[in-house]
Amino acid sequence: MRIKINKNCVCENKNIPNKKNSIFIKNLPITEIFTSMYKKSKKFQMNQQIIFCNKCQHMSLMRFVDPKLIYNKNYLTSSTSSFSARYSNDIFHNFILKNINQREKYSKILEIGTNDLYLLKKFQRNAKKLVGIDPVIKDDKKFKNFHPIKNFFTNVDNKRIGLDSDIIISGHTLEHVENPEMFIKKIISLAHNKTKVFLQFPSVESLINNGSFDQVNHQHLNYFSLNSFDKLLKKCGGKIIKHEYHELHFGVLMVFFTIKNSKLKSKIDFKKNKKITSKDFIKSYKNFKMHLNAYKNLIEKYLFLKKKIYVIGAGLMLPIVNYHLDGIFEKVDSILDDDKSKQNKYFLNINKKITSLKKKNLENSICIISTISSAIVTRKLTNILESKKAQVILVPTLTF
Repeated sequence: MRIKINKNCVCENKNIPNKKNSIFIKNLPITEIFTSMYKKSKKFQMNQQIIFCNKCQHMSLMRFVDPKLIYNKNYLTSSTSSFSARYSNDIFHNFILKNINQREKYSKILEIGTNDLYLLKKFQRNAKKLVGIDPVIKDDKKFKNFHPIKNFFTNVDNKRIGLDSDIIISGHTLEHVENPEMFIKKIISLAHNKTKVFLQFPSVESLINNGSFDQVNHQHLNYFSLNSFDKLLKKCGGKIIKHEYHELHFGVLMVFFTIKNSKLKSKIDFKKNKKITSKDFIKSYKNFKMHLNAYKNLIEKYLFLKKKIYVIGAGLMLPIVNYHLDGIFEKVDSILDDDKSKQNKYFLNINKKITSLKKKNLENSICIISTISSAIVTRKLTNILESKKAQVILVPTLTF
């Protein structure tokens, strides 16, 4: 497994880790790996360090896996198959609609990180031509006026994309990008004076304020604050017009920006945003670990009482939650999920089979919701468990 080292923050401040600005996490698991039978392997773990930059309030991983090894034909994340991903795309779609003329028929809308076309298809009535770029793009012959480009965005020549995009959108892609500056500069190079650009990505403010360190995984290389994104965007030749936070799926920040020469004026007052420091970062992580340790002790007591205990939701981030709970999911009765593609499989390094939630009698059982990175899924599962008369519902997160 090829590991790369991130030496600089997006503001070009040197990433020099110390006890005041970084957190070291030993053997953090690589996620999204399922096996047909239990398999143990240290190969898919990596020592990780999270760096916080006081200069621009940015958070990033010190080490990361080469993106080419992740985003290929085996990539599992799908916007359509995931309830939380659909919800997040719907929220992003509404944010975009509020900031464009919905009656206008635009010449072209470009989406970067198109995945399975869920979001782009929502704009069929808004544009004459729709272009999607993604190394794992899923084509659809029935999708009219659609032009897929199967590649990494920064590898595609501008002539092939064209310089006539009226709207450029990209949801939950920036955090995966190895070189955010190159990514943003390329977007700016494709934009004209009237081009509106919309991005959606996990927010540092949300992650630190809510203590959501279960969201930190090998795929998310950078975690932007409004301040760090603004600094990067200005450096690349753009300006933020509007922004909006949304907490129910990974705690996202959505931004609408243009090139700096556009006639649109910024409507952001940065003075209203409270500055986050490395002290806040370290304190939040300590609170997160204390909270999950309390949950682990509680689960241990139920195990001692020989209660039926189930983990609910085989979300792709489950190995991260299990890691921070010191591997306690291996001691439960089963992991339950209604996604048939996951049933009768195992997460790598977790010796517990995934079985059907729908068919399981949960009356008087103890249920641990594991999909805590998405509050909207957690709330949905809470209602299901209540209807199935679970005795105790555990949600090992500070907020949902």
